[in-house]
Order: sequence, then C-alpha cells, then structure tokens
Amino acid sequence: MYLDPGQPLERRIEDLLARMTLKEKIGQMNMPCVYLRQLGTDIRTKQEACRRLAEGVYTEELGPVGGFFTLANNVLQEGPRQQAEFFNELQRIALERTRLHIPLLQTEEGTHGVMCAGMTIFPEGLALGSTWNLD
Repeated sequence: MYLDPGQPLERRIEDLLARMTLKEKIGQMNMPCVYLRQLGTDIRTKQEACRRLAEGVYTEELGPVGGFFTLANNVLQEGPRQQAEFFNELQRIALERTRLHIPLLQTEEGTHGVMCAGMTIFPEGLALGSTWNLD
C-alpha cells in the first residue's frame, strides 16, 4: 500500500512503518557525511562505501540509509555533473536493490544552495534578515 500514490498519505506512512524492521528504521535516520574519513581516504573507497550504505550492506546494524550529506568538491571534484550522476547511481541502488524501495535524500548546505564548484551561492536567510530591508 505504501507505494500506491492513490492511497491516503497517512495510511501509506502507517503501512511503511509497520513493514520496516528496526534495522531499516535506524538506517533511515542516518545521512552519512561523505567527506568524513570513516568512509575512506580516497574517492573510490568513499564511493564504494556510499553504494554499500545505500543498499544497506555497509554494516550488520544499519539498514539502507535515508540519504547523504554532501557530495562536495573534496569528494567528487569534477563538479555538479559528476555529483548528480553519482547520486543518481545511489538513488537507483536504493530503489532497485533494497527491500522497501525508499528513495534517498541528498542535502548540501541548504541555507545558501549547493556548495560545489560551478553552482550558484544564494544569500542566506540570516544575512538577508540582517539588512533590515522589508522588500
């Protein structure tokens, strides 16, 4: 039922939560920070760790993760296209190789846009608020 967009949202949520194991719930609450050394010290090792995290086979205790924080330049240095292509690969893993097919979230410096070479950096809300300009 949870995969049926024609069903009421509350029923879909209840159905999904009832199907999830504790390991899957714990996994969904995690969004690993990709640039941390725990995932490896070179790009290939980090990428493989991300694939295993998306599939839920990185550790025995952790199911598929809920998403990832930062695929920034210090991890994927070729810029936005490389980062988008790699995240799309991770998304396919989550949707095709996991039991519940829950899509991943990607977050990256949400207050001002994506922190990546070639991307637009927008003014942050706090900075805009401090101008005292109501328009």
